[in-house]
Amino acid sequence: MHWARTTAGFDVATAAKRLKVGAAAIEAWETGNKPLSLAQLRKMATLYKRPLAVFYLPEPPQGFTPLRDFRTVEGKRRTLETPRLALETRRAQQRREAALELAASLGEEPPPFPVTAALSQDPLAVADALRAALGVSLAEQFAWTDQYVALNGWKRAVERVGVLVFQTENLPMGEARGFSLAHFPLPVVALNSKESPRGRIFTLMHELAHVAVRSSGVCDLHDNAAATGETDRVEVYCNRVAGALLVPRDSLAESLVALDLTAEREWADATLRLLADRYAISTDAALRALVQAGRYPAALYSTRHAAFVKAWERDKPKGGPVPYFRRALGWAGRRFARLALGAYDEQRISSADLTEYLRVKMPQVEQIRTALRKEDLAESA
Repeated sequence: MHWARTTAGFDVATAAKRLKVGAAAIEAWETGNKPLSLAQLRKMATLYKRPLAVFYLPEPPQGFTPLRDFRTVEGKRRTLETPRLALETRRAQQRREAALELAASLGEEPPPFPVTAALSQDPLAVADALRAALGVSLAEQFAWTDQYVALNGWKRAVERVGVLVFQTENLPMGEARGFSLAHFPLPVVALNSKESPRGRIFTLMHELAHVAVRSSGVCDLHDNAAATGETDRVEVYCNRVAGALLVPRDSLAESLVALDLTAEREWADATLRLLADRYAISTDAALRALVQAGRYPAALYSTRHAAFVKAWERDKPKGGPVPYFRRALGWAGRRFARLALGAYDEQRISSADLTEYLRVKMPQVEQIRTALRKEDLAESA
């Protein structure tokens, strides 16, 4: 019970409130000093999102490890994952394990991740190595004028180098922008679907840098000038790799000339958007690139970043409802969905297995298959 509660991200007080019992009852149950009814155990299993049968095992199951550190978007560290984030990380680990089993059933060997980095290396050199591995040219990047086309293009490139890319289902932005699981083969990057498409692109590259340095964690996109701890150093390093990957230093200089911005110093939002649109990135990522290139004071970045976050929350487009099969495809990721479909087509798994893996019904499975085929045709055209 203690294992289920803590890995689900609940402290004693919160669990007691949700179960409508006293905190002392939770502690007594977990220490074995007080029995509980089957009805109470069912409520506990529902709250912690665990099968009832797991509580009858002789010891807690192995294989799920909460992320080592957890930070909010504002950069504040918490000692416990929230229940929602704990669920998302658990789902990601389970999906990765399923992907490995599916690949083995198909006789496929996941490709080894091509880049290994260390914090002692120049982040620009690591960015160059990652970009070369992804195989995305500047011409291709400049052609991605639509933000969703850009996001999907980068996601496909990351999946090609053996990374599973998922999107979270209903994770508040205040909890995390994304997270990574640096387990090999098939490391995982998860993106918060509530973030803007261009914001997700930077998060994707930040988490990809985490994978390169073999460091799992929750995304914190803030540079900390006083970064002395190991976790802080990794976060700052991954930010710099991500920025240099999306906006290579030499390319930035050429773009400033092409856009007639070589004399710019103030970098108003409208001017930043010109640069952001060229690289299909957010204005925040464009400003980061300028900071890294020494074209904007680093001391002023945090204030501008906070303004960007508020502006996005205020002005983010409402949009229409997204079809369920598309949301399910985002949660599962293209690489995982293709493995599941391949195993089903080869009769390695049943239709019940397939719908459970993809969290859809069979008619929506065909919609996912059609969407993937259209993407393949568009990419090969």
